[in-house]
Amino acid sequence: MKKQLKIVLIALAVVVVLGGAYGLYTFLSSKYEEGNATSSSQAEEEYQEAPDFTVYDDAGNAVSLSSFRGKPVVVNFWASWCGPCETEMPHFQNAYEKYGEKVQFMMVNLCGYGNDNKENAKALIESSGFTFPVFYDSDADAMMKYIGRGIPVSCFINAEGKLEAMLIGILTQEQMETYITQILNE
Repeated sequence: MKKQLKIVLIALAVVVVLGGAYGLYTFLSSKYEEGNATSSSQAEEEYQEAPDFTVYDDAGNAVSLSSFRGKPVVVNFWASWCGPCETEMPHFQNAYEKYGEKVQFMMVNLCGYGNDNKENAKALIESSGFTFPVFYDSDADAMMKYIGRGIPVSCFINAEGKLEAMLIGILTQEQMETYITQILNE
């Protein structure tokens, strides 16, 4: 009898866990479209102000996100040890070559926390021949405001400083085009 009760309780626990997981999945999938990006069908007034952060350029000068207000901004958070980050970098290079006059690109290396550093980041960029603007989050200011579940993370911010889309994971060339077109048309 005890063995049957134990089996029934285990089965009940499995049903409860699966039901909870399904409920959470339903909630999150209704909140987000296309991977983990925020919904592109949201009304403009629903977009949140993009949290400001300060990073450093190659010369060590402080640069804040808010200093680019008035121009759409694409921000990508990456690390030199991150394979998915490296995989999507050619997409950013292509977009930078196509939209670099109209959109500010901020490729933010997360060298202020963890096992990355500016030297490794610079070596990766130079060896790959990338020319997009690279910034260094040596104080972990940006990371503390944007990174929660991993990298790469890409953010698309309109000229008014509103965060229109945020994608966690590898960004495809098609997604890049869609979100850049969106922030350019605002």
